[in-house]
Amino acid sequence: MAEIYGANNVILSDISEAHGHVHDPNQTFERLDVTDIKSYRDVMEKHNINYIVHLSGILSAAGEKNPFLAMKVNGEGVINALEMAKNYKAK
Repeated sequence: MAEIYGANNVILSDISEAHGHVHDPNQTFERLDVTDIKSYRDVMEKHNINYIVHLSGILSAAGEKNPFLAMKVNGEGVINALEMAKNYKAK
């Protein structure tokens, strides 16, 4: 996406720190837990985000080991993404 929209217009986020990701060091990274609605709001406002690409989730193998965490991240995470899109008029 950064190649299409420019590195300054794409904000990468993950619950893990940025050093584990391969990306342009000039691209903005925000540590974000999608279940933390206050932090989600802060990131939305800080960067004036108008598009959300929600890819967060816990896949089956890890989810089977911790189903309550999987339900929280997968369910609450998508609800929070939709809520942010609605509240901030993002797509």
